[in-house]
Amino acid sequence: WGVADYDQEKAGFCFLGVPILWEDMERAKEIKEKFVGEMEGKSKGLTSFLGRITAKNKNLVKERIEQKGLSVSAAWHDIAYESWQWRTAYQLRRRYGNKDIRLEWAELLLKINGENNRPPLYSWLELPLRWSEYTLRNKEDHDGM
Repeated sequence: WGVADYDQEKAGFCFLGVPILWEDMERAKEIKEKFVGEMEGKSKGLTSFLGRITAKNKNLVKERIEQKGLSVSAAWHDIAYESWQWRTAYQLRRRYGNKDIRLEWAELLLKINGENNRPPLYSWLELPLRWSEYTLRNKEDHDGM
């Protein structure tokens, strides 16, 4: 149900308890940096919301696999239009009055299907979420010394 379910020839690894392909690691790092910039000195509401949506999407995928006998990639495709999309769009609209910033986040977060037979963002989004929280926690610990 992880990296190996997509392409047996691609090497991946597990970081912060989340399996990810090497090819997606740079994107995960970029997303982490975006979250760190977003959360520094601000409410962590967006990352908290995204963590809940990520967990819900993974549970939906697991249910589709068990109930419908779908493959992992087919299950992700099957949930592409569940409530997580409009709920995420609503949260972005609430948080960002600036349309350009909102569209930038929407482009990043609302595309669920993986590219080139790679796992979709929501299968590993918790990695940059956790990583950004860890980075900020360490920064706060060092700044407070």
